[in-house]
Amino acid sequence: MQNAFIPTRLLIIDDAPDSIAAAAAVLQTSDYELHAAVNAHAALNLIKETPPDLILLDVHLPDMDGFTLCQLIRQQPDYTAIPIIFLTASDDESS
Repeated sequence: MQNAFIPTRLLIIDDAPDSIAAAAAVLQTSDYELHAAVNAHAALNLIKETPPDLILLDVHLPDMDGFTLCQLIRQQPDYTAIPIIFLTASDDESS
């Protein structure tokens, strides 16, 4: 029996295309399946369509902040085990 390779699915959620491109450039050298969303609404749709194995989440999004989006994701029983790593370019201590 042969084991099928299933790539790890990563979802990058960031409203800055340059930030998505930078993260993707680093991550694409590995065998990750990369997906990206530029706002919370698009991210929630992607999570429903293809649940990721890991989420890289910007703190500042145009339609809601990353902390609120994280809470929405965590409210869904099917997604509570997905690790979420927060990213921000902000030097604001509260972020």
